[in-house]
Amino acid sequence: MEQAASTLWQGFTAHALARSSYPVKAGDKILVHAAAGGVGSLIVQIAKNAGRLNVIINKLPIFPEFA
Repeated sequence: MEQAASTLWQGFTAHALARSSYPVKAGDKILVHAAAGGVGSLIVQIAKNAGRLNVIINKLPIFPEFA
């Protein structure tokens, strides 16, 4: 039961970030850190359904010159 509840919260978090926080339009670029995780993978799927371009980063070193 705990697994089902955590998956539900991941979905709520992904929806809030991809739809409510900043409603991105089709064609916008999205940077997803840790896209292999629960929330990250859901954000990628939401963005894909909306026709957005995703830039996915998973376990790469941080480059301070781009921050």
